[in-house]
Amino acid sequence: MTSKKHQKQTLRQRIAHALTDRKILHFRYDAHLRQQVYKRLNALQKLLINRISAIGIEALPAKKLDKLLTELQTEIAKTYQETTAYTQDELSGFLSLEAAKISQLYNDEIGFDLFNDVPKERIKAIKNVAVIEGQPLEAWWNKQRADLAFKFEGIIRSGVAEGKQNGQLATEVRELMSVSRRTAETLVITAVAKVADTAHEALRDANLDILQGEEHLSTLDMRTSTVCQVRDGKRWDLDKKPIGHNIPYKRPPLHPRCRSILQLVTKSWEELGVQGMQEIPTSTRASMNGQVDERVNYESWLNSKTAEEKEQILGKGKADLWQRGVITFSDMLDQSGRALTLRELDELSNIPEAIRAIRRTHWSDEFKAKTESIYYAFAKEGIIIDYHGLSRFGDRLAKTGLSLEEAIEFVKNNKPNYIDSRNGRFVIFDEVLKVAVIQSNKDGQIISFFKKGKIEGKDEWIKI
Repeated sequence: MTSKKHQKQTLRQRIAHALTDRKILHFRYDAHLRQQVYKRLNALQKLLINRISAIGIEALPAKKLDKLLTELQTEIAKTYQETTAYTQDELSGFLSLEAAKISQLYNDEIGFDLFNDVPKERIKAIKNVAVIEGQPLEAWWNKQRADLAFKFEGIIRSGVAEGKQNGQLATEVRELMSVSRRTAETLVITAVAKVADTAHEALRDANLDILQGEEHLSTLDMRTSTVCQVRDGKRWDLDKKPIGHNIPYKRPPLHPRCRSILQLVTKSWEELGVQGMQEIPTSTRASMNGQVDERVNYESWLNSKTAEEKEQILGKGKADLWQRGVITFSDMLDQSGRALTLRELDELSNIPEAIRAIRRTHWSDEFKAKTESIYYAFAKEGIIIDYHGLSRFGDRLAKTGLSLEEAIEFVKNNKPNYIDSRNGRFVIFDEVLKVAVIQSNKDGQIISFFKKGKIEGKDEWIKI
């Protein structure tokens, strides 16, 4: 996969774009949670309507009506208790995952391990303390339960008093449940954002010695929220004091469905007292010396992506539809149809160790991008290239005269026909194409791919 992510970008911009990519994955995860909450609320709606339809409440005596409503209130409470327990458990796992991934994200963009991981004890201590506007998640679910229960009882009692038929009551209950689903959806989206921010805050607290402060990043809120637009690009120091403005410090989410992020800002190399600067990747070294770069916004974020990357991140064709004015910006970001479970999010977030190793090398950004592209092209077909062979892979492949696609097909369609007696490695050798591939006998990874005219005695290859 080719990438433009390192071209003419400062470290701050690279991190901002990586955080924005990560935010899209959060949207896909909250889509999964919303689906699970919908199932529970849809089942509750069906139960409520079936009960009031089956019993014929328009002619129900007062005592029996009271008894029925008590039973249905219990069902409502049960559904919300289950929903609360489910979302709390999911978000607890999400916090642990996010704390690990956010640390990895910063270090991968920097090119070496500058950030410490969040201590496990800290994660354990904050697992169930995600607070939205001063209230824990459980309190918000309880409020939604109470609102639904109160309004449901009002519909039934007023309906009986007014002589409404069961069909009319069922319609009103459906409308009420539709509102409850939208309210629950907003809570889930906001809760995921809050837990992600909690992980980010924990990373900040674990790395205060290397940070200048925090910067508000509204890449994905620039068209929808005035409060986020005002804060975009503003910085605060580690004491939460404004830097160059008078807007008070506040952590996201700043409003329901808020997409903003507080990005960590590192100290300059001089402030960090880093030794051996020549050993640090050039792209990182040049972008951590305090200069101010242009603001990161949704357009610069999108423009940093290839067409392939846009489809991978947003979904097929979405970026193109938005840029042509066919769909809104919010529609482009909507990931409801691409839900990810927590396990899938973890798997999707795992950057291969070979790629992480590439990003920490002193290679040029262009060579890194080329090497990553080769790695992912093979990996897409289930062929993994050993990291140590990647540095020379592109040049050696070019000398074989095969295109990247032809090289992949060569490996897919040929089995090892020799073994190197010196180390036990497998060898695929084609006398016609004069191409040899060395493969690990331990994990099957491709170690080398090169031009070879013939087998010589010094090779010590044994025919299989």
